[in-house]
Amino acid sequence: MLNNIKKLRKGKKKDKDKKKIEVKRRKKAHSVGSVVILNEPGSIKEMVLFQDNNKNSGYDELIEKIKEENEKMYLYSVKCNSPCNPGDLIIDKTKTVTFIFKRSPLINLLLYQDEIVHLNGKNVDVDDEECVLPVEPCQRLDLVIRRKGRSMAVPYIRQTNINLDMEYGYYYFVVNVPRMQNLPIGMEFHNTQEDGVIIHNVIRDTIAYYLFSQGDYILDINGIPINTAQEVFQIILEDQTTFPKFSCVIKRACSRPTQIKVVRTLFESPTFPLGDDIINIIKSEEKKILSNDNGRKNVQTVLKFPGSIQDLTSQKGNNISTSPINLPKKNERSKYYCISLRSNRSKILNNNVRIIDVPKIKEIGSDIDNIIFTNPVPQKTTSFEQ
Repeated sequence: MLNNIKKLRKGKKKDKDKKKIEVKRRKKAHSVGSVVILNEPGSIKEMVLFQDNNKNSGYDELIEKIKEENEKMYLYSVKCNSPCNPGDLIIDKTKTVTFIFKRSPLINLLLYQDEIVHLNGKNVDVDDEECVLPVEPCQRLDLVIRRKGRSMAVPYIRQTNINLDMEYGYYYFVVNVPRMQNLPIGMEFHNTQEDGVIIHNVIRDTIAYYLFSQGDYILDINGIPINTAQEVFQIILEDQTTFPKFSCVIKRACSRPTQIKVVRTLFESPTFPLGDDIINIIKSEEKKILSNDNGRKNVQTVLKFPGSIQDLTSQKGNNISTSPINLPKKNERSKYYCISLRSNRSKILNNNVRIIDVPKIKEIGSDIDNIIFTNPVPQKTTSFEQ
């Protein structure tokens, strides 16, 4: 009995000693700027440490330093202590990472577009179009990588805390955002129905302009899962732990055109041109519909001249876009009209138009070989586009 009590006491003492060692390791890692997180598949250490951008510098100087750091290449020592299999990593001729298996421990240590410099102390040479790493199953990997900018891979613990399944076709990374009291970060964000909070716009010459991009999704802030734009606003505005900096997990589409297309679909009202033959058909159908409304005055057409500021109705709130083309002259016939893809008859408050019968389907002939749908080109660009 006494022996069992002694063993229990020794076990408790060992646990306390382990906790003390863990605390010391964490403090040491934080003091030198390295990232060593317990229970992770490995560790990554910055061989060239980031400078603290918030000390003794103004807002303009802070932005300039962030801009410079985003253009620099940094060396990291990566130690993966978990088993890896062939095919977990694929690199191209330039030794740049083009694929990471999402169930591999390397997904929490490396980023797409990292350059593999050394593998287990040896130089990496790629003879073919691409190379699969590791060549054979191994229990651990020691890597030296070169990475551009401030981004870091999402740690395993942080990934599990927000229940993040890293889909293929997207980049997932952590960004550290330095900030100052009463000075803007410089981004606009909105809710989406399925994917959470999306960054709609980043303002030029601000902190966000060099750290984020239009179409980025914010998944968490300082490890706190994010579901709505209101949560982002409250944390950034009220949480004092976001000073002098905070970190957030970002989801970004691998294809830049896809990213821009999402932003346009969510926040812009596209228009497309109609040929004269289609316009004539619309006019004839419109007359039939309007003929059923004899007792109404000030009937308005559903067609618009390009560049006209006249709305579909006199009421406010209709989401109808106008084209930036000049108004046609009195004796000049306009070749095209514009109809917004987002015009919604259920939102029209004016009762001048009533539909009595369901219009019949007609087969129409057209001299237009191909109707091209065009979207307006955004005037604002980000550093990612450049």
